[in-house]
Amino acid sequence: MFTLSMIKDYYVLYLLKVTFGVTFPPTKTKVLVEETMKIFGKTVLPGQIILFASGLLFLASTTYDVHRSIKNNQTPPSEEQLKALEDYIKSVRRSP
Repeated sequence: MFTLSMIKDYYVLYLLKVTFGVTFPPTKTKVLVEETMKIFGKTVLPGQIILFASGLLFLASTTYDVHRSIKNNQTPPSEEQLKALEDYIKSVRRSP
């Protein structure tokens, strides 16, 4: 019966063989699949750090975008913008 660790090792070896043409003798192969680290006494995997960083980036960009759109909507439209809007509405009404 295969364990999850053995399946990961074989998968990594397969990827190395297919991608780079690298082969290893099966008896001397020890592949470290995932390195772990401890943050605040808890074990954290690199994938968890990447997921957290991408979530943080998404939250920051969304917050910035909302802040920017609120800031842009606080200023009233200029006379030129109002005239352009009125001209556009008149041209659309005349079309049909």
